[in-house]
Amino acid sequence: MQDTTPPLHYLLLHYWMVAFGTSEVALRGLSFIFHILTVFVIFLIAKKLIKSTLAQSFIVLATLINPFLLQYAFEARAYSLLALLSVLGIYFIINKKYVLSSVVFALAVFTHNFTLFTLIALVFWFFYTNRQRLKETKTEILQLFTAPVLALLVWGSVIWQQWTEVASGFWIKPAIFSLFLNSFEKYSKGDLSYPSQPMLYTFTLILCFFAFGYWLWREQKEEQGKALLLLSFVALVPTLITYIISAIFVPIYDERYMIATVPVLILLVGYSLFRLFEVNHRVKNFVVAFVAIYLLLLIQASEQIVSMSTKPPINYAVSQVLAQAKPGEVIIPQSNLNFLETKWYVRQNNSPMLAYAYAPSGNVPFYIGSLLFEPQEIITQMPKGVQIWQIKSDGGYELLKK
Repeated sequence: MQDTTPPLHYLLLHYWMVAFGTSEVALRGLSFIFHILTVFVIFLIAKKLIKSTLAQSFIVLATLINPFLLQYAFEARAYSLLALLSVLGIYFIINKKYVLSSVVFALAVFTHNFTLFTLIALVFWFFYTNRQRLKETKTEILQLFTAPVLALLVWGSVIWQQWTEVASGFWIKPAIFSLFLNSFEKYSKGDLSYPSQPMLYTFTLILCFFAFGYWLWREQKEEQGKALLLLSFVALVPTLITYIISAIFVPIYDERYMIATVPVLILLVGYSLFRLFEVNHRVKNFVVAFVAIYLLLLIQASEQIVSMSTKPPINYAVSQVLAQAKPGEVIIPQSNLNFLETKWYVRQNNSPMLAYAYAPSGNVPFYIGSLLFEPQEIITQMPKGVQIWQIKSDGGYELLKK
């Protein structure tokens, strides 16, 4: 409750570690399974909206190897689980299984605090689409919102406490309007740098232009109008709410917190391209050509991303230090952001060597996991009379002469 992320993912990860061990592969593997399940749910929604197997395949592949989703599919954090629960909840709503959706979104409340904004989007969507028959929807309202409301009653005070702490100082920069373009860029090509990045971004822009064009050219109402409106609300409302809070009150806008919007956006773009392909024969060949090139670039990008290391090799640095260190020497990371993982790898090697976090003020920012820093591990002065090994933020190391 004193951390910045709700506990569900970490409870699941705990028992996953009991079953499969604590190696990096095991720890990251759980998130990858959540990612695969997210792709499967996206397939089920696409199958509901589109009858074309080819179009369904495009949407599934675009979700599976989307650079942004793929990057977080290999991190031992809650983001892939958040994406899974969000799209699963949407799937149940589209199929009018409101009780199941309610339970799923209650679980999402205990996965990430930004679920609150998705729930607000659901409320807006529900009351907008049922505005002419609200008196007849009491049962549906109870089925859809009872479990999330109960979850918020349990966890809401914790969210408020955590966000109050965020307001006192956080690492995120103030929001400006250009961040929407920055977000689109990240969603299309990810956070990492790789050779095919510029071309992938360019073709993503082209496809989105075609997708948007469909809504300008269409001549008839959509059969799946209510479902498409739901996807639009879930994709856009959380982003707008987060931007407003960040611009007026306290900066909280970060793309990975809104990862659940990415598979939904892919669905919307894929659906729009398919409908454009069906109704506008003048651009049909262009759509096919650009989609083919986009998929080739996406496959190339995914190969490059998977082959990259997304984190500095702190494990390598610690192992090298432990192989060379003498009794009595200590480890102090260059950045306290790397303290917990340094401490983790020291313990994994069953070494008695001590690791310290150097903080002249005696305080460690709460958002880097300060809850797990033991008081005796935080030092305000560099120890004298002992050799100090420094773990650098880039995965390097050096022996400081003290």
